[in-house]
Amino acid sequence: MDLQEYFRRIRFSGVYEKPDLATLRSVHELHVMNVPFENLSLHCGERNTMDLQIIYEKIVKNHRGGWCCENNLLFSWVLGEMGYKYTTLGSKIFNTLINDFNPLDSHLINLVEIEGKPYITDVSYGLSCQTWYPLEMISGKDQQQPSGVFRLQNDGGKWILEKTGRKQLVQNEAYTNSNLVDKRLTKTIFSFVLTPRGVDHFLNKSEYLQTSPESLFTQKSICSVQTPTGFRALIGWTYSEVTFNPEEDADIIEIKEVADKMISGKDQQQPSGVFRLQNDGGKWILEKTGRKQLVRNEAYTNSNLVDKRLTKTIFSFVLTPRAVAHFLNKSEYLQTSPESLFTQKSICSVQTPTGFRALVGWTYSEVTFNPEEDADIIEIKEVADSEIETILKEKFNIVLVNKLTTINNKTEYKL
Repeated sequence: MDLQEYFRRIRFSGVYEKPDLATLRSVHELHVMNVPFENLSLHCGERNTMDLQIIYEKIVKNHRGGWCCENNLLFSWVLGEMGYKYTTLGSKIFNTLINDFNPLDSHLINLVEIEGKPYITDVSYGLSCQTWYPLEMISGKDQQQPSGVFRLQNDGGKWILEKTGRKQLVQNEAYTNSNLVDKRLTKTIFSFVLTPRGVDHFLNKSEYLQTSPESLFTQKSICSVQTPTGFRALIGWTYSEVTFNPEEDADIIEIKEVADKMISGKDQQQPSGVFRLQNDGGKWILEKTGRKQLVRNEAYTNSNLVDKRLTKTIFSFVLTPRAVAHFLNKSEYLQTSPESLFTQKSICSVQTPTGFRALVGWTYSEVTFNPEEDADIIEIKEVADSEIETILKEKFNIVLVNKLTTINNKTEYKL
């Protein structure tokens, strides 16, 4: 694990000379701006772990986010590497359903001591209660942060974090009464004591949170990240952008539903396999994971028509609207250039209730999807000139006016 690589991940380019408060504030802010609070692993076939090396790989190398036991555990390593004196603590989340704190510690935080003064750092609460900067441990002191005023209260050795926010102005009237909108001006967030905690303290609770049907995290996919003007959140398929407006003592909330097709990284099952769209900095990429290809005719086992790649990249696009004129030159090229695949091969295919049919040159294929066996069954044969008209009519419902010219150059083309 490399501290400089972590700095690049959070876009920290400042001068680091000593473990002081100014540097800690900067790193804390950049972490919450660049590393999301999210539980997406639970909803895409993965599991969260308390293994620091795996967390580092996930967040730093793979540019993912994480929940508190990942983000704040990684941050404790960062604190140590930077020379800060820190202690890992456990905290109990306030549960509004029971109007009390949950009985077990489920939220990992860190206490940092700088020049004899203690501060609480928490880079992974997320949403509207995410602190941008460390909180000084002074009981009852109002500490202004972008999302509102935070304060720590000392109640006989138990510390309680509270936040006073602003009015919530929802721009889409349909969501005015959404349970996503927290209209409480003052809310209790969590409590903690100053007992140092190791990783083992959180293992059972971490297991519960990602397996129990009663856990919030198994019931909802959650992803949020702070922005220079507020925060963004995707909860289930509901996307929100919140803009802090302290001058008007209000937060401006835009909420909308997001269609499945525009969820980056989501596996979307279709008859031919699993498709997914990946968002790469505004460029969307379509990928597909298919199945084994079982060719019935051995003579075609190694045919270049048979695509044996299980996962393949298909195309990319951006969200810039295009008119017909945008495609005219390319359309002309595709049907006239000798380098175009379409001038080198005649191609016809159609989907069927069980798979698809294809005629590439004079090679006819029928593919049957068999997801139960994780395989596609492929029948391939050559078609005589005299059969072409019948094949096109019976298999593709096509009747040509002009005679089809025989062409099937060696340019690679996959079913």
